[in-house]
Amino acid sequence: MEEIMLEDDERDSIEYKILMAYAQRRLSVSKYGTLLKNEANVQKSSSLIRRKVKINHQRDKDGPSPRIVYQAPMMQQHGKKQPKPKYLPGYCLPLLCGRAEQEEHPVHQDVNHIADKLAKLVTSKSQESPSDGSFKIMHHAPRQEQHDSYPTVGSEGKEQDEEKIIQTIVSLLRQSGDQLEEKIKKDRVFYQHFKDMLSYTFFKRITDLFLEDISADSKSEPGGQVQCTKVAFTMEVATRLTAVDNHPMNLVLGFGLKYLREHFKPWIQDQGGWEKALTSLDQEEVE
Repeated sequence: MEEIMLEDDERDSIEYKILMAYAQRRLSVSKYGTLLKNEANVQKSSSLIRRKVKINHQRDKDGPSPRIVYQAPMMQQHGKKQPKPKYLPGYCLPLLCGRAEQEEHPVHQDVNHIADKLAKLVTSKSQESPSDGSFKIMHHAPRQEQHDSYPTVGSEGKEQDEEKIIQTIVSLLRQSGDQLEEKIKKDRVFYQHFKDMLSYTFFKRITDLFLEDISADSKSEPGGQVQCTKVAFTMEVATRLTAVDNHPMNLVLGFGLKYLREHFKPWIQDQGGWEKALTSLDQEEVE
């Protein structure tokens, strides 16, 4: 399993905040709560690592000193309740923040507004019937042969197994509902393969395949709307894979951030930012 440790500036980026806000709108309350808990744990671990590195650097520079004290987290005092940890301001979203606090941070309103647009777009596209002839990505039925046994012998067989698993995941993601989650729960061998293969390359391959249908089914739409749709469904893929990944570091969201930056950040910058890039969605609603 490939682990990507996000830097603080990445977790504070607009893309990551939108991903978190989008996930809030698409996940159940319990799953989103787990996501926030993982985020808090990652931030705590990251803080401890930075303190340790700083102390080690000071020791290397000055030599051992009895005055250097390791700043461990505060221990719970006897007889007193430990105050509940506060969620980070960067992830202060509607379910967790008061209205006054949101008003003090306009960036939160912008992030939530963008996430609302993207979630609404995914919902509307997913509900379109196949007879519309416009967008059928969520209605493709999985190919049955992809659900058969996976292990084979040899390196070539392994590559075929991995491709079969990727195709199966994409097929399940194309369906509405929690088909992938149900598959994960029922098929432990499949889940183990998913965990073993989980990496950015794996995520990128799944997302690339998933988005291929968007290009094929959106030829009559303006380029800006197609890009918006791809951005929205990239977040949808990241969110739905996050829901079945129990890794405590929210790896899949990190992969989603990397994919968004690699494939869409230049276009978004050329449009003048996220809000302007999504203006085509407002025009679509008016029409």
